[in-house]
Amino acid sequence: MTNWLRIPFYKIRRGWHVMRWLRFGMGLALLLQSILLKDAMMIVASVLFTLMAVFNYSCCGSASCALDESSKSC
Repeated sequence: MTNWLRIPFYKIRRGWHVMRWLRFGMGLALLLQSILLKDAMMIVASVLFTLMAVFNYSCCGSASCALDESSKSC
């Protein structure tokens, strides 16, 4: 398997915790509801939310909200 394929598969298989399962379930529920209502914009949004849970991408999912320890001002 090539190197560019290993990173996404690693992100999918590792790190499933309660909040990630909750985001995934809510994304699937929203996707099902939007399909039943035939709402195209909600389908796009729910697919985005579901994929964010699958790949564990979010504001704080990739530790992008973490503070740098050396930048403490106090």
